[in-house]
Amino acid sequence: MKLIFFLSFLSFNLLLGQNIKFKPLTTKEGLSNNSVNDLISDEYGRLWIASWDGLNVYDGHKITSFKHQQ
Repeated sequence: MKLIFFLSFLSFNLLLGQNIKFKPLTTKEGLSNNSVNDLISDEYGRLWIASWDGLNVYDGHKITSFKHQQ
């Protein structure tokens, strides 16, 4: 009985499992700092990233950084 449950659970996961891939965003891609304080997405699908060195927005293709000017 346990074997049947395990096999059905395994096949269910294989059928409905998602193949999710993550792309790391670092200073090499244009992020102002690798240390992230907060993360939020807006209604347009942009990702707003608050770091120790400024506010960054990622639109899925490029990162734009906004830094405080003294």
